Amino acid sequence: AIDADLKLAVEDAIALLAHPAIAPLQSFLSSASSIPRPPPSAAQDAARASLDAIARDLRAGAARLRLYVPDSRTVGVLLGHVKDRVVEEYGAFVAVVGKEAGVQVAEVDDVREALGAACSEDEGVVASGSGSA
Repeated sequence: AIDADLKLAVEDAIALLAHPAIAPLQSFLSSASSIPRPPPSAAQDAARASLDAIARDLRAGAARLRLYVPDSRTVGVLLGHVKDRVVEEYGAFVAVVGKEAGVQVAEVDDVREALGAACSEDEGVVASGSGSA
C-alpha cells in the first residue's frame, strides 16, 4: 500500500512539474486537427508559451522540489522524468508543426537545453535578469 501511494505521489509530482510546459503544446495539438486549422502563429505562440513555462515555472518547481527532497540523486531522477515528458510532448508537437509550411518553432534540442538550464541548481541565471528596466 505504501509503495502504491508513493508511486502515485511521484507520478503526480512529475505531472505537476511538467504540466505548465506541456499544456500549451497539448492545447495546440488538440486544435491542430480541427477545421479550420489554427493559423501558423498559434504554433509559434504555443512553442513560446512552452519555453516561457520551462524558464519560469519549471525552474521554480525544481527549486521547490530541492527544498522538500534533500537527496540530490532523487531530485535528479524526478527532474529527469519531467524533462523526458516535456521532450516527448514537444517532439510530438514538432512532428505535427513540421508538416506546416512557413511555421518555425524551436528545435527539440533547444527545448532540451532550456530544460537543462531550468533544472540546474545554478540560480544565478535567474538573479541576473531581475534588474529594473
